Amino acid sequence: MPATTITSLAILKANWDYERRDYTENFVPILAESIRLTSSDVISTPELQEHLRSQFGLSLPQNVINTILKRVSRAKYITKKHGVYYKDESKLSKLNFNKLQQEVIMKHDVLVRSLIEFGNDRYNVKFSSDQVEAALQAYIDDNQISIIDAKYKNTVIPHTEYPDKTYKYLVASFIKFLQDTHSPLLEYFETVVKGNMLANAIFLPDTNHAPKMFRNTEIYFDTSFILYALGYAGEARQAPCTELLQLLQSFGALLRCFSHTIDESRGILDACARRIASGQLKDSYGPSILYFISKKYTATDIALFSEKIESDLNKLNISIVSKPTYNEHDYVIDEAGLGRVLNQPNGKNGRISLRQEVYRNEVALRRDVDSVSAIMRLRRGILPFYYEGCRALFVTTNNHLTSVSQKLFYNDVASNVIPPCQMDYALTNILWLKHPTKAPELPRKRIIADSFASMQPSDFLWRAYIAEIDKQKLEKRFQEEDYYLLRYTMEAKYALMEVTLGDEEAFTQGTVPEVLDLVKEQMVKEKEEELGQQIDDKQRSLEEAYVMLQEREKIITEGKTRERERLERIERRSDRIASLFGKMLLTLSLVLVVTATYFTFPWETPNLTESPFRFGVGLILILLFALSVLNIMFGTRVLDLVKFIEQKMANYFKLLMLKLSE
Repeated sequence: MPATTITSLAILKANWDYERRDYTENFVPILAESIRLTSSDVISTPELQEHLRSQFGLSLPQNVINTILKRVSRAKYITKKHGVYYKDESKLSKLNFNKLQQEVIMKHDVLVRSLIEFGNDRYNVKFSSDQVEAALQAYIDDNQISIIDAKYKNTVIPHTEYPDKTYKYLVASFIKFLQDTHSPLLEYFETVVKGNMLANAIFLPDTNHAPKMFRNTEIYFDTSFILYALGYAGEARQAPCTELLQLLQSFGALLRCFSHTIDESRGILDACARRIASGQLKDSYGPSILYFISKKYTATDIALFSEKIESDLNKLNISIVSKPTYNEHDYVIDEAGLGRVLNQPNGKNGRISLRQEVYRNEVALRRDVDSVSAIMRLRRGILPFYYEGCRALFVTTNNHLTSVSQKLFYNDVASNVIPPCQMDYALTNILWLKHPTKAPELPRKRIIADSFASMQPSDFLWRAYIAEIDKQKLEKRFQEEDYYLLRYTMEAKYALMEVTLGDEEAFTQGTVPEVLDLVKEQMVKEKEEELGQQIDDKQRSLEEAYVMLQEREKIITEGKTRERERLERIERRSDRIASLFGKMLLTLSLVLVVTATYFTFPWETPNLTESPFRFGVGLILILLFALSVLNIMFGTRVLDLVKFIEQKMANYFKLLMLKLSE
């Protein structure tokens, strides 16, 4: 195995073993530096992609940049606000990337000038800068392991014999001269060698690695991806899809789309056309209709897009197929159960992330369930551990669908089983890691300086690199393809973790004006949500106050009732006592009146036969006595008695006459 591959693999392994630092992490400082140099405060993936290409010579897919942006965010170089990323100027100002970069370039330039002077002075030979730089690079490539080995084992760099007066001979003589004279330039040389090794760890040169190709693997795409790939949501969303399609085709994948996905895509286009035709543009949502409105497309334009969807997909080499049948029941999943789980919200506090598809209706949910179910039937129960042999895979922009399908179907098996669904950005990262990363089209010294400034390993890590290199040289069991396998394996686990955690993202796919438009939209939404929350809070406060008022009124009413009942009880008791007292008083009065009256009359009653007249007067006096007592005690009048007797007589004669008339 070439020395460059040995060192690259050793650096990759040691970074992971000691710092859990994977391959993608190497690009975090570069991207942070690129963000620092951009003029806009808001982060836009297309503009970052162009800046990386122009300033650092890097050609990274947009989905890869988005993945690195997440890590830049975790490092606090950028902050998320209103659904987009902003620079953190205070944190970015502390980056030492530019300082280290310029320092390495300076050391490289000093070495080159010193080499030219050494050739003139020692051999009387004039060399150009390009010739000396090429010779220095060639010498480092031949001897980088022994140079770093000598550095950290405190030994002399072995002198390599080259033919006289060749470029490499000049460099070897120069290095020996630096050692013999204990020149401070030796430290410059060691820095350049380190940078070269780190550059090789990122951009493995002269590789013969051929990426592992897909074996009759069918890749299916969801509705959003199809609309984005066709350009029906703008160029910013189309570019990442195009990059993924190109990567998949370079790996020999078979690009597919279910017919029910086309039905859904056409349904969305038709709905956009109807809304535009009817002028129902208020509260429009969805990237497609917003794009059509911005481009001033008419309903007939969109209807034409809908009619041409099959031919346009054919240009992208995407074939439309029907979902497999349900004949083999062993491979049929619980579609109803999947639908129920998908209807549950995903993410923090039950909220849905930016990449999570919101199921606006049962049709959208049903078609996602159909797609996942179809993939499981196409796999026929096989557990795939490699993307190249997974038979079928559904690529989606829906994080929730990916997470649920992974947990629901492969939660009880090995964690590295390929799920039936994969996020578009995650698949782009995985394919990028499996493919050699093209070195920037920049001078080698710049690549070395950028790599050194980006990775910045400590002395401890350099010693770990040397130990790992020694182990590989002894064992001789690693091959060049192991470098790509390792960086893919490390990143694949990380990508799966991000999917299952449902990590929220910021919108970065548009241009800066598009991102700023989203900021305005998000601010309006946040303000509406804030006002809505305030209204809800006030409503809750009023409801709580009303409940408290009702409870207070209930307490007051109950108190009044208890007080009234208490007074009524007292009144009844008082009435009973007074009534009893009154009866006693009445009885006593009656006794007194009767007694007093009795003694006012001559009670020697005459005999009827002896004196009838006196006997009659006596009866009259008794009657008057009775009437007096009644009048005194009960207020009974003679008139009342007459009327009472009159009424009784009338009733009597009435009854008598009724009987006689029968």
